[in-house]
Amino acid sequence: MNDREYNLLDEKWILVRNRDCQIEEVSLIDLFQNAHLYEGLAGEMVTQDVSILRFLLAILYTVFWRVDENGEEDELGDSVGEAIRRWGAIWKMGHFPKEPISEYLYSYKDRFWLFDPDRPFWQSNEASYGTFNKAGKLIGEICESSNKKSLFCHRLEKEKDSISYAEAVRWLLHTNGYDDCSIKKPSPKASYLSELGLVAAVGKNLFETLLLNLVPVKDGREAWEAEPKPVWESRKIVVEPNRLISVPDNQAELLTLQSRHMLLTRENGRVTGYTSCGGDCFDTKDAFEEQMSIWKYRESKTEAGAFYPAKHNMSRQMWRNLSSILASREKGENVHLSGLLSWLGSEEAESILGYEYTIELMTVGTEYGSMHCGLTRVYEDSLELYLSLLSGKKEIFLYMIQDELLLCDRVAEEIGKLAWRVAMAAGSDDERSKTERNLAVDRFYFDLDIPCREWISSIDPVSGKELDEYRIEWRENTVKNVARINALEIVDNAGPNALTSRTVRVAERSGKSQEIIYSAAKAYNQFLNAFHRIYS
Repeated sequence: MNDREYNLLDEKWILVRNRDCQIEEVSLIDLFQNAHLYEGLAGEMVTQDVSILRFLLAILYTVFWRVDENGEEDELGDSVGEAIRRWGAIWKMGHFPKEPISEYLYSYKDRFWLFDPDRPFWQSNEASYGTFNKAGKLIGEICESSNKKSLFCHRLEKEKDSISYAEAVRWLLHTNGYDDCSIKKPSPKASYLSELGLVAAVGKNLFETLLLNLVPVKDGREAWEAEPKPVWESRKIVVEPNRLISVPDNQAELLTLQSRHMLLTRENGRVTGYTSCGGDCFDTKDAFEEQMSIWKYRESKTEAGAFYPAKHNMSRQMWRNLSSILASREKGENVHLSGLLSWLGSEEAESILGYEYTIELMTVGTEYGSMHCGLTRVYEDSLELYLSLLSGKKEIFLYMIQDELLLCDRVAEEIGKLAWRVAMAAGSDDERSKTERNLAVDRFYFDLDIPCREWISSIDPVSGKELDEYRIEWRENTVKNVARINALEIVDNAGPNALTSRTVRVAERSGKSQEIIYSAAKAYNQFLNAFHRIYS
């Protein structure tokens, strides 16, 4: 077996979707040369695509910090103007310049061997003393530990025992960012990407997606002064489990953070397992170098408040979380907008991309089992909107959307109360009535889901259409219709018992009790009164 094997520059390992919607594997060089011809990344999981996207961005940050769009050596330094000009020049080209990226990658070809006696890609030979896991644990789709088999697994046993080198590279990047905490010797910190409320932009093709997520100036304002330091350029990888480091001051180093130190094992041209131990970590307090996360302000009794990455609420559709994602700027509220969205909402980005450019925002989150062991759920959602909605000058449209969604929450609450009251009238106990309430609320949001996405994507602040037109269109044509239909269905399905009144004795905190009369008709009238008050 060769000590040095499988170079990522020339071997085909990245999954992309071409214009015919077919999935194909391409090499790293092929991807950058033809990114404009691919629809996007198409890996086994969205978290895998995110991991690969950040790896690709680290390359782009490094290359175009050192050279311009023509490949001429010209370090950016602290020049905000040149960074934005360079970004815009590449965007107008419609594709990545081939020579600068290829020349850079081939200059570091020795660092892109998957198997190498000295510096295997994204690995460290010193990690050999870590916890050993079979290939099934590396595969993020099943994340099968050595002592617990996955039930109802969609892969045959032999397909879990070993995987191809191409697939192993993809899961290597994924595991580094989204691994659980089941490793011992000692137990590691949570993997970095698993702690983010990740937000990314999706363009019309892979070239646009990569460039949209390449933030030329920090938070849309400041220069990236520090020279890029991707992990493959470091002289030596320090393997110290759970090593606490300073927040990386450059994007390439941050995007290639080694949350886990790993070493793959192979047999007969297949990867059969790996050893792993905890990697580098840092305090995420006010770590605004991270450009692809939403943030939440936390107050503390012992120290001043600070911002930390905010994980997505996985029980809610993305449009219901819009206020937290786009950081409502209400008076007195402590907010910090994602660096990516700050850049895309800047005047400079808007002038390059155009006022009528539509962008798809994607959110990704993860959920783990007890003690952060085992990846149990992956959250993914997206929303298309006009770029001008992110602009500070047009934020009145954004406030209108947020206000209308808050009113929807109030309507949903009243729908839930209606379902609860009708269930009580039909003879259900309090616990069963609460279940009916929750189901009714979920149904209401489900029925609003597609109409709401279509409404938000139609709001163009520069079209000349008045703000009130969008508001009335939403209320009259969508919310009121959906709410009334849902309310009538609840009453129609209540059954004959709910049509007659039912008296329930309810105990109060004071020890006394009172009698409450429930009926479907009364509950419906209460809903209509509350509904009219909301929109009065």
